[in-house]
Order: sequence, then C-alpha cells, then structure tokens
Amino acid sequence: MAFSFGSDTVGQVTTHWIAGGIWVLRPFERASMDTSFWLNIIMTMPQGMLLGVNWPRLRWPQWLLAGLATGLTLETGQAIGNWLVSLGRWVDINDVLTNCLGVVLGAGLVWWGRQHIQARK
Repeated sequence: MAFSFGSDTVGQVTTHWIAGGIWVLRPFERASMDTSFWLNIIMTMPQGMLLGVNWPRLRWPQWLLAGLATGLTLETGQAIGNWLVSLGRWVDINDVLTNCLGVVLGAGLVWWGRQHIQARK
C-alpha cells in the first residue's frame, strides 16, 4: 500500500541520485510544494510548542537553531539510511526548511499565548 500526498500533474522537481537515495537540493520549486510540504510544518509545530513551554526564556535565534537542528537531524537520518541500506528515501531541502518553520511557529504560538494571557490580567 502506498500513500501519495501530492498531485501527479503538479510539475517536475529537480532531483539527484546520491548514496542510494533521491536528493532534492533546490528549495521551493513549485512542484515540491504539495500537501506533504504543509504537513511537515504541522508535524513539527508540537515540538516548537514544547520548546516554548519548557524553556520560555529562549529567544528567536535559539528557536530557529532548534528548528534547523530538527530538520537537519531528520534528513541526515534519512541520508544515512539511504547510504547504509539503500532505503530510497527522499532527502529534501524543503523538509529541512519546513521542519524549521514548524518549530519556530509552534514556539511562537506559545509565546503569543503567554503574551495574550498576561495582557488580560
């Protein structure tokens, strides 16, 4: 059984075959902005929310670094899996960027909620 979150008629994405997997190195190509693009943002928002709840004194650059570390860790894991056992997974720069954005948005949502609650007191 296979699941596809994209459309067959979107367009073409520039890919490279490296170390047993498909790599997308050109960010924000029109064809790569399908449903999975947006789901990657939603998937990492809870991590950003937990970051904001557990470490409320963190600043935006630290949230950005945490998001970047999340995206790079996930994609590096896929790249290592491809290299070791030829998983055939896509290693996508868009995933790194959208994972980072999700973490920052999640932490920002917690920050905004705190500001809103403090303003009501």
